[in-house]
Amino acid sequence: MTDSTDNQTNNVPAASTTADTIAALEAEPITLAKFWKGPRNRRDQVVIRLSAYRGAAFVDVRLFYCDDKGKSRPGPKGVALVTSLLPQLTCALLKAEDKARELGLIPDAAEGE
Repeated sequence: MTDSTDNQTNNVPAASTTADTIAALEAEPITLAKFWKGPRNRRDQVVIRLSAYRGAAFVDVRLFYCDDKGKSRPGPKGVALVTSLLPQLTCALLKAEDKARELGLIPDAAEGE
């Protein structure tokens, strides 16, 4: 499983206000990507979502685990940042990717994934 998204519906109205969007995200976060934590770990998934809590929008990068019934559940490990910090997070991740490539830590086969 690499970089897939949920088939959930986007419940955010097309012409909504910020308050409407945040209310919709509080009711149902939008899953943007899911992928396994590592090639040998098929129990934990990294899940990236847009969500909201108490009137503030967040980007949430969290480890999900599989419960006893096989359902994916959010775990305590992860980070939630206000969406205004998303450009800084993106910049930092791009720098990390560039450095990892420079150091040969990302094999050529992983390009484009």
